Amino acid sequence: MKMHLNAAFCLLPLLAVLSKGTVMVNLTEEVRQYIVTQNKSGDIVSFGLTDDYWKQGEHPSGEYPISVHVESLKCASTDDGDQVGVRYPKCEEDLGLFITHGLQAPFDLNTTFKFPLIGQRTSKETTEAKINLNNERMIFESFDTLRGTPNWKDCNFIARVVFSGYFAYHKRGPDEGLEDGQDYSAPVTVLANSTRNLIQEGDTLVYNITGSYTQTLCL
Repeated sequence: MKMHLNAAFCLLPLLAVLSKGTVMVNLTEEVRQYIVTQNKSGDIVSFGLTDDYWKQGEHPSGEYPISVHVESLKCASTDDGDQVGVRYPKCEEDLGLFITHGLQAPFDLNTTFKFPLIGQRTSKETTEAKINLNNERMIFESFDTLRGTPNWKDCNFIARVVFSGYFAYHKRGPDEGLEDGQDYSAPVTVLANSTRNLIQEGDTLVYNITGSYTQTLCL
C-alpha cells in the first residue's frame, strides 16, 4: 500500500507497539500438540479442523465441525488526544491495525465494524469495514480521498474470536489399514490454555485478538 507523509506521521506513537512484535497463536499447532498427547500408541494417522476433513469421517450425531464467529472490532480504551495536520487538497481517510496478540487458523477470521471507529466524519456518514484478521500483524485500509485537514486518533482494540464444535482425528485399525480404522473427535474446548490466552467459556473457546488501532479523518 502507498504510504503518505501525513499517514506516516500518525504511526509514530505506535512504534513502541511495533518494536515488541506480535504474539501469534497457531490453532492448528495447538491441535497438533493435543494429538501428540493422545497418540501414545502411534495409531493416529491424521487430524483436521476444517469442515472438509470432518466430512471424510463418521461422527456421532450431535457433534459438528468447528465454527467460528468474530465479534465486531471495538476500542478497549481510547486516547482522548488528537493529532492534527495541515489542510491538504487531497487528504486520505484510512485506518491501521497493529496487532500485538494475533491468531492463525485454517478459517477466515472476518470482523466487521463501522468506520470511523472513533468520532465522526464531517458528513456524519459511516462506512462498513470488513477485515480478515487471520495470521495478520499489520493491516491498512483506505477509504475516501477528500479536501480537508487530517485528524488522527488511536485506541487499543479488541476483537473476540469465539470457536465452537469439534475437531477430528483418525486412528488406523488393527490390520494397519486406514479402511478398518476409526474416526474420533474432541471438543475445541480441550485446547483451553490460559498461558496461550485460549479461554473456555461454557462450550466455546475464546481468543482475544488485540493491538493498536489508528485512523485518519479529513475534517
